[in-house]
Amino acid sequence: MREFSYIFVFLVILYSCDNSSGNNIDKFSDLEIQVISYADSLIETNNIPGIYISYSESGDRKWSCRRGKANISGNAAIDPDNYFRIGSITKTFTASLIWMLIEEGRISPDDCLPDFQLDNIDTNRILHSKFITVRQLLNMTSGLYNYSENEEIQTLFNHPEKSYTPQELIQMAYDKSPTDFPGQSYYYNNTSYVLLGLIIEKITGKKIEDYQKEKILAPYSLNNTFYPESSELPEPFTCGYIHYNGKNIDFTVQYPSWAWSAGAMVSTLSDMEKWSLILAGGKFLQQETIKERNKWIEAIHGIDTVYYGGGIFKFMDYYGHSGDIPGYMSIIMSNPDNKRTIVISMNNNNASIITVFKNVLTLIERHYNEN
Repeated sequence: MREFSYIFVFLVILYSCDNSSGNNIDKFSDLEIQVISYADSLIETNNIPGIYISYSESGDRKWSCRRGKANISGNAAIDPDNYFRIGSITKTFTASLIWMLIEEGRISPDDCLPDFQLDNIDTNRILHSKFITVRQLLNMTSGLYNYSENEEIQTLFNHPEKSYTPQELIQMAYDKSPTDFPGQSYYYNNTSYVLLGLIIEKITGKKIEDYQKEKILAPYSLNNTFYPESSELPEPFTCGYIHYNGKNIDFTVQYPSWAWSAGAMVSTLSDMEKWSLILAGGKFLQQETIKERNKWIEAIHGIDTVYYGGGIFKFMDYYGHSGDIPGYMSIIMSNPDNKRTIVISMNNNNASIITVFKNVLTLIERHYNEN
């Protein structure tokens, strides 16, 4: 256990935690100190430039912990209004649009991939495509080869600003051996979610970014969430780093078209705190649709099993998603019953974001159960 002097504890609370609730800080200062200590240990042991952890209740941020730096050449910590790359949290938006289309009767979860006649996609070269359903694309049981495992994507460091079309991404999966027959097992892959993005555009006749703004971003005032049109982030932004040869290398400038509807979006942590609770509760869906979305399958087996539904994770009583893209790792998780939300973001990829969430959740749950 790390020891704190009274002076150090006071300075840590003053400069590293924001108490946004107006409550008496003595009520939860012990928890904040534990979270700060854990964040510091992550930075030290994993060479992470900066980390942000926030806890909210019913959409009201109670406190946030900001340790390290948003930019290693400066002194500022990660700010919740900084822009950053959300990676696979993008999937929650793609899946939500699909569930809306299902609810409207425009598609069925049992429709098969060839039924959509996607433009410039040869489903004959996607093995078992005639058996792959929308539901299987959503819950990662399609059995599809993950195009992100292609050598070209694995060497993005050599061409971070290269632009890809969604069709080029799917073509990387042509004629590749499936991981399993459709519907048989969970295998996380980006191919499924790029296909879902193409389905959205085919059915609606609109670009996914436009349809998403119409159906989700504008109605819920997620005004700082979008698909990027270039490799630059708007200011203010948090820099993203990749750890290479013992050093953190700035990888902020990249064009994430390679991830498209599976992971290309940009947002702020303030927007993600808001979206987390909306997503977990399925505020934009009817109850029957939420039940369909929340049909869970085992994704990560162990003492603390993680489940996956139709574009959303479940761990214990918390629902949400993680995002991992070069330079950034984040997770948004909310309990739809007690309305608690935990959002965590780091600006490199050196630690397991799921493990970090589990450890922070343990500290929070223990504190509030004891008090």
